[in-house]
Amino acid sequence: MRMRTTALTVAVLLVMLCTLFGAVRPSPASAAPDTARDAPVLMVVDTSGSMGEKGNNGVQRLADAKRSVLSVSQALSDGVTFGVWTYPSGGSCSGGAFVDGVDMRPLDPALRTQMTADVLALRPNGDTPTAPALRAAVDELSKRHYAAATIILVSDGESTCGGDPCAAVKDIVASGLDLTVHTIGFELSGEGRDQLKCIADATGGGYHDAQHGGELIKTTSAITTRGLEVSVRAPAKVIGGGVAPMKVSVRNVSLTETATDVRVTLGFIEHSEMFRRIAPPVVRLGNLLPGKSAEHIWELPVATTENQVEAKYLFMAAS
Repeated sequence: MRMRTTALTVAVLLVMLCTLFGAVRPSPASAAPDTARDAPVLMVVDTSGSMGEKGNNGVQRLADAKRSVLSVSQALSDGVTFGVWTYPSGGSCSGGAFVDGVDMRPLDPALRTQMTADVLALRPNGDTPTAPALRAAVDELSKRHYAAATIILVSDGESTCGGDPCAAVKDIVASGLDLTVHTIGFELSGEGRDQLKCIADATGGGYHDAQHGGELIKTTSAITTRGLEVSVRAPAKVIGGGVAPMKVSVRNVSLTETATDVRVTLGFIEHSEMFRRIAPPVVRLGNLLPGKSAEHIWELPVATTENQVEAKYLFMAAS
């Protein structure tokens, strides 16, 4: 009995990544947000007295932090709910407050213009109450009925008052909020670095070092990068008349934005006659929160053939 095979060559796998992110529409004020589409991004910035000092590049640290805030607002898509929180407020050990006019609103060109003036007006003063800042910021998110959120925390020093910030964030996570905190130590080392790393680890985020303003901008740009990553598992060879299982996994590489209405398409670009029934050719995976993945498995009937042939296939993911 002759063995009939069709070669599926992984080496010639073609994958197209499409990074079209739809805008998030704001929910009515009276309704709780759809957290799958409207998980907000909140930038929490240390504006303590030490941020008024010159950094390694000779520029005031707070000036570089302001630039990083504005770069994040430009990188995020229109419609993403964004806020800026600074701490302390009034030069005290308080938990801080939203920057005027940047209190969790969907981004658009008008908001970015307003935000520029408000952010540039920030001044350094006070201690570094990181734990009270995280508690106060999360309280505001809860008041707005968010069940999930991403925070980007920038600080140049260890917490100096208000308790242990790592213990505070563990309490927040235990309360049920789906919170991810990405922390950036701005010219930071020692105890302060350990605190920020603990905060990130406790929430599934990442810790990043930035030794000068240029690295701070580079880091925030990396955190706000958007895209879809596709990985595929398929057999190298299948027998004619059999079934070819093809598994695709799609991951949202963004750490800040939800990929909405993710779709993945399978097609063959050589010897498609061997796989005449791709059902369905397009699969909807729904919304993918930042860093999350979804998968689908096709079980494809394989036609019979007298010869060994090589079939090349294409996966395309889009949002």
